[in-house]
Amino acid sequence: MNLHQILRKLKPEPVPRAEGVSDRVVRLGLLARFFDELLSGLPDLLLPTIRDLLGLSYTQASLLWQITDYVAVVVEPLNGLFIDIWQRRWLLGLGAIFIGLAVMVMGVAPTFVLLAVGFFLYGIGSGPLAHTADVVLVESHPAAPDRIYARSTMIDTIGALLPPIMVAVTFWLELPWRSLLVVNGGLALIYAGFILRTRFPGPAGASPEDDEP
Repeated sequence: MNLHQILRKLKPEPVPRAEGVSDRVVRLGLLARFFDELLSGLPDLLLPTIRDLLGLSYTQASLLWQITDYVAVVVEPLNGLFIDIWQRRWLLGLGAIFIGLAVMVMGVAPTFVLLAVGFFLYGIGSGPLAHTADVVLVESHPAAPDRIYARSTMIDTIGALLPPIMVAVTFWLELPWRSLLVVNGGLALIYAGFILRTRFPGPAGASPEDDEP
């Protein structure tokens, strides 16, 4: 067996998908949890630095992610309802916009109040982005939902592994940590732009034209 044959055997087979689902839809869907893990991981790792810089108490620091969780408790059930009645690209796109803006706000925040606003915005956007993408991917691959979800999990794991590396490199190169948040938040906004220019499948049983950009 030559090298070419070995590589062909190692190459994963394409996951069968529903008719009319484009490669672009799948790629953007797979990137949703990647961005969610990446953008939630960065402020989490930088929180000790942020706490020292802004002079926050431990109570204030611990309250920040609780703000995100409390907002998500309200937003995510509503998102579950909207997934079946609203255009998915708007749920995905607005979710990406909110988490991108949230991390940018965290990056420039000079006070606890503005920092809390960033975590509040993240709670609004995270669920609509990540959970809507999960639904889109599973419905787009009805014959192999487990396989596409496994690939999604692999990609979001990469997103979770990158923040420690990025933070370590940023401090090693003595770069401003705020720019790390602002730049990655900006990348999420670019990602949102691609989402909003893409036609996503509508709810199961609906015509794709129901979600025309």
